This record gives sequence, C-alpha cells and structure tokens, in this order.
Amino acid sequence: MASDEQGRDELDPIEAPVAGESAPTAAELAAEMAAVDAADAAKAASAAELDVAAIVGDAAPAVAPVAEPVVAVAPTAAVAPAVVAASVLATDTAAPEAAVAPAKAGMTTRLTESVKRNPSRWALWTTLIVLLVLGFFWPNVPQPHVVLGGEPVLPNGPRWITNSMLTTFVVDAVLILLALLATARMKLIPSGIQNFVEMMVEYFWGLAEQIAGKAARTYFPWIMTIFLLIIVSNWTGLIPGVGSIGWEVQGAAHEEPALHEDATGARFEGQLAMANGSLILLAPESSAVEAPAAAEEGGTYFVPLFRAPSADLNLTLALALITMFMVQFFGVRALGFSYFRKFFTFSGKGYMRFINAFVGILELISEISRIISFSFRLYGNIFAGEIVLATMAFLGAFLLPMPFYMLELFVGFVQALVFTMLALVFFSMATQGHHDDSHAEAHS
Repeated sequence: MASDEQGRDELDPIEAPVAGESAPTAAELAAEMAAVDAADAAKAASAAELDVAAIVGDAAPAVAPVAEPVVAVAPTAAVAPAVVAASVLATDTAAPEAAVAPAKAGMTTRLTESVKRNPSRWALWTTLIVLLVLGFFWPNVPQPHVVLGGEPVLPNGPRWITNSMLTTFVVDAVLILLALLATARMKLIPSGIQNFVEMMVEYFWGLAEQIAGKAARTYFPWIMTIFLLIIVSNWTGLIPGVGSIGWEVQGAAHEEPALHEDATGARFEGQLAMANGSLILLAPESSAVEAPAAAEEGGTYFVPLFRAPSADLNLTLALALITMFMVQFFGVRALGFSYFRKFFTFSGKGYMRFINAFVGILELISEISRIISFSFRLYGNIFAGEIVLATMAFLGAFLLPMPFYMLELFVGFVQALVFTMLALVFFSMATQGHHDDSHAEAHS
C-alpha cells in the first residue's frame, strides 16, 4: 500500500506537496492548465499555416523555430495589462516606419519601369523641358522690330516699294498660281488641289446664297477674292523669315524730310512762340543741324525684306475703301439715285422731317465709320499678333511662341472670315434698303 502511494507521487509531481510549502489551490491549477492549452493551440495554428503555404507553392521565408512557451503563473492580475500595453505601443511605433519605406521604394520602382517601357517618350519630354528652359538664356534674340507702316526696301529707290507691298506682289502670284493649278486638269471626280479649291468655293457659295439669295451670283466673285487675299496675307506673317530677314540701312531710322523756311520765315523743325506779333523759334538752329549730322555719321536701322500685308494699314484701308465703294455701287445699280435718300431725306410731315433728316445724317456717319472699323479691325489684330510673337520669341526662343503661333493661325482665319461676311451683308443691305419705305409712301 505504501509502495503504491509512492509510485503515484513520482508520476504526478504537481500533486506532490513540497516539504515546507502548502499545496496549490484549485484556482492556481486551473490557470496553469489554461496557459498550457493556449500554448498548444498556438503551435497547432503555426503548423497549419506552414502546411497551407507549402500546398500553394509560395516561397515562404525562413521561419524561426517556435520556442516552447514558458508558462508562469502571475502572482497578481496587474502584470497582464502592463505587458499588453507595452506590446501595443511597440506595434504602433514600428507601423508607420514600415509603411513609408515600401511606398518610397514602390514609387522609384514604378518610375524606373515606366522609363524602361517607353524610353522614347521620356526622351522627348526631357528634350522639350530642356529646350524650354534653355530658350530663356540662349540664343541672344534681338529686340522686336516694331514699325507701324511699311518701310522702303530700296534705300535709293522709289519709296512706295515697301516690304509690305513686295509681300503683296508675292501673295498675288501665289493666288494666281493656285488658280492655274486648280483648273489646269479639271476632272469630273476632283482630287488634290482641285478638290480643295472646289470645297472652299462651294462653302462660300452656300453662305452667299443664304445671305444674298439670287444676288449671290453678283457678290460671290468679290467676297471670294477678298477672303483669299486677306487670309493668305494674314498667314504670310507667320512664315519663318518674314519680318526677320533683311539688312541694315545707313541713316536715321524713318527719317522725315526736313522742312525749311518758307516765305514768312517760319520754321517747323523746332517749337515756335508768339511775341509782339511775330514768331520766335525757341529751339536753337544748331540742334536742327546736329541731328542729321549724327545720323549720317554711323546710325543704322534694320529693314525687313518682307512684311505681312495685313500688318500695314495701307492695305487694310485700301480694302475697306474698295469694299464700301462697291457697297454704294451695288446700291445705286439696284435702286438708282434714290439709294442716296437714306442719307439725305426730308420725307414725312411736321417734326418727322427733322427726325428723318437726323436719321439720314446718322446713316452717313455709320457708312463712314464702317471704313474705319473695316481697316483698323484687320490691321490691329494682325499687327498685334506679330508683336506678340516677336515678344515671346525674344523672351524664350524655343517652344514658348508655339501656343501663340497656333492662336495667330486661328485669328488670321477668323479675321478674314469676318471681313468677308460683313462685306457680303453690306452688299445685300445696300440693294434692299428702301423697297419697303417707297412701297409705304406710295400707299400713303
């Protein structure tokens, strides 16, 4: 009996009381058993994860062997919360650092892969950026050449042969050559230049019929010629070399002819003042002589060989005068001399005569103002566009002028179309102005 009890004590040492110590309580034994069960469950879960990774075929990283958990019974319940808090704090501190490093590495990797996939695109963008930055420092572009009117291209030749007039001759030659090429070999099914010209002609013929009706056949040659001349003149200023190729001319820039004394002794170079009924020249005469002498010594100025005709007020004013003259011509041909009654009329009774006369004066003023609006609208837009392009090229030689270049292509087309459509509307209005008024007066 004694031997049996001794054997049980050797097999179950937990239950054997140590000499001098009291036997463990039931609560302590239950805590020890729960800790052992938790350790066994953790081992089973780790083994299951390794089995799943092996089945899927992923290359699992080397796993450190799980150490046998050391189970210790906490003497008090206050130790567990402290351990948990320390573990949570360590996890929160390491999480941001672990997240930032992969993000930086991932961005660099994606950028490198994009360069490897599309090397030509990255080379193109890099070249464009380098040229854009380089254009602000090199080459040394001269200041924009801004002159309001055309300049004589021959220093000792006729002054009317200006660079804008020379470009106008070139534009006329281009239009004549275009017409000859389009009609040289006419085909039933058009192609090439013939197809392009017929498409343009049909478009404007349709516009003329919508606005003028049956009179479109009369107005069409005029509006088509105006449109072609203006649009080619506008776009010639965008050709490289126009306005930038020329030569230096000796003398004062845009020197005006000197005005000498007249019969009364009055001079116009300096400022004049009235004293005791006579004119006195305030500026000394030596200054009037020194200025030309300084210009003759070494002064030079640049004269471009070509200039856009639409950037010269002479051409736009000539087109405006011709257009408004044809407006009056078509009006007189359709209505006779009664056409001028819209400018000078005293019809009506009583105070209506004065009102109609005042309205006629307003019509005359509006007819004159159309000449100004025609000429200055076209001239201002094209001349300002050339200044903008020259200024952008002066600031940055590469790429910076390109958006403005495309804008000027659009502006040149719009201005040609606006001038043409206004001319067509004025032609049509001139022939239809007083039919209703004469009809009303006949019934009254």
